[in-house]
Amino acid sequence: MLLLLFALPAERAHGLAFVQQGNANDYYTRAGNHMQAGRFQDALDDFQQVVRLAPNFPGGYFGSGMARLNLKQFREAVPDFEQSIRLKPDFAEAHIFKATAHLNLGQAQDALVSFKWAANLLPNNPLLQVGIGDAYNALSQFDAALNSYDAALRLDANLAEAYLGKSVAYANLDRYAETLEASRQAVRLKPDFAIAYINMSYAHERLEQHQAAVEASLQASRLAPEMAQPYNNAGYSYNQLGQYQKALEASGSTPARTGVVEKLRRIVTHDEAPSGAKRKTS
Repeated sequence: MLLLLFALPAERAHGLAFVQQGNANDYYTRAGNHMQAGRFQDALDDFQQVVRLAPNFPGGYFGSGMARLNLKQFREAVPDFEQSIRLKPDFAEAHIFKATAHLNLGQAQDALVSFKWAANLLPNNPLLQVGIGDAYNALSQFDAALNSYDAALRLDANLAEAYLGKSVAYANLDRYAETLEASRQAVRLKPDFAIAYINMSYAHERLEQHQAAVEASLQASRLAPEMAQPYNNAGYSYNQLGQYQKALEASGSTPARTGVVEKLRRIVTHDEAPSGAKRKTS
C-alpha cells in the first residue's frame, strides 16, 4: 500500500489516507478546492466519498454531477442531478445543470422541462429564459424560442446570449435581415462573441452580401482561431466573389487541423455551402 501511495500524485495519495480518517465535510471541502483548480477527476472522486458517507446530502450528488459535466460525462451526470433534486426538490441549480446535461446529450425535450422547473424557482433569472429558448430552437419550435428570448431581454436588455439565440431562430425561419440585426446586437454587447460573427457571416451570405460575409468570417477567425467554421465560410464567400485563390489562402492562417485545407478546396471546387446559424433541414 505504501508503494501505491508513493506512486500516486500527492493529492491522490492524500485522498487515500482520508478514506480511513476523514469525514464527509473533509471530502466536500477538498472536492470544492479541486473544482476551483480544474482537477475534475479528483473532485469527482471526493464527491463520491461524500455521497458514500452522507447519502442524504444533496450537495454531494450535485457536486458529483458538476464534476461529471466538466469531464463531459453528460449521461452519468443526469442521475447525480436527479438524486440531488429528489433530496431537495427546490434545488434550482440542479435543475439548471441537469438541463445542460440533457442539451449536450441531444435530449432537448428533457432539457426544456428542467429549464422550466428552474425558471419557476427563479422567475427573474434571464439566463433561464435563454436556456428555454435554446431548447425550443433544438426542438425546431422557433417562434416559441423567439418568445423566450424576448422574455429574457425584458429581464435584461443587454444579454448578448439572447440576441444570439434570436439570430439562430430567425435564420431557421429564413428571416435573414433579422438574423443579421440580432447578430449585430449580440456583438455590440459582447465584441468577442465569435459565434455571433459566424451567424452574421451566414446572414450576409444568404442576403448575397459576399464581401460583408467575408469580413464577418475573418473577424470570427481572429476571435476563435481554433475553429474551422469561419475559414469554411470565408472560403465559400471568396468563391462567390470569384476570388478563388483567396478562398484557398483562407487556410493559410489556420492552425494545423486534419481536413481543413481539403475542406476549403472542396468549397472552391464544388461550391459547397457555408455553415452557420441555421439548424433545420429542408
